[in-house]
Amino acid sequence: MNAFRLFLVFAAAAAFAQGPAIAPKALWEADAARSASRFAPANDGVVAEAGAGAISVFVPGGPAGWPGIGLVPSEGSAWDLSPWGRVEALVSNSCDSPLHLTLRVDNPGDWRRKPWNSESVFLKPREAKTVQVVFGYENGFKPSDRTFDQSRVSQLLFFLGKSEKDRSFTVSGIQAAGAAGDGPPVDPARRIVRPRGGVMFGVGAAEAPSVAFVDGAAAPAGATRAGEPVRV
Repeated sequence: MNAFRLFLVFAAAAAFAQGPAIAPKALWEADAARSASRFAPANDGVVAEAGAGAISVFVPGGPAGWPGIGLVPSEGSAWDLSPWGRVEALVSNSCDSPLHLTLRVDNPGDWRRKPWNSESVFLKPREAKTVQVVFGYENGFKPSDRTFDQSRVSQLLFFLGKSEKDRSFTVSGIQAAGAAGDGPPVDPARRIVRPRGGVMFGVGAAEAPSVAFVDGAAAPAGATRAGEPVRV
């Protein structure tokens, strides 16, 4: 067997072992006849309208603490999202004020027991971002201290904080995505790299470090003995 055929065999075996990636599940569509959900304002005065593939939400200023809209399944009492790892949506600030917008994914039950996972995004005026809720995590992708049942998702709630200003936002691309058990995204800036055996430089280091020389400094080529400093 030549090298190319051997590569194809191993590639096929790896793909079989991983299994097919699960496709996202749309949780809202502009076509009401096909949509898996229906939406309604979560507070008096909030206006929500569907059009051009998005839900446009107007929130009047006032005393409401958490104004927004809720989406519930169009059939049955809950979505079974057990094959997926998260819920996500594209949210856009359509007003001239910054917004702090939260997506909350609910289980049925007494609200005083907080049967949900939630995440928030900060949106500058006219800015758009994807907000994600990873099942089992919340408030900055920290592990939740409460059990969440992703097979019984009763509502998705998009809401803002209290303000005396009128505000508006749009929501689109609402879907369940990723594989069950997937963890939250990793910020590369916060990734910690631990050197092999704790050795950063010298004998036993995994790789040679990059060295920058400043103001004419120089170092001898080649490795030094263990424990011997490099003199410049």
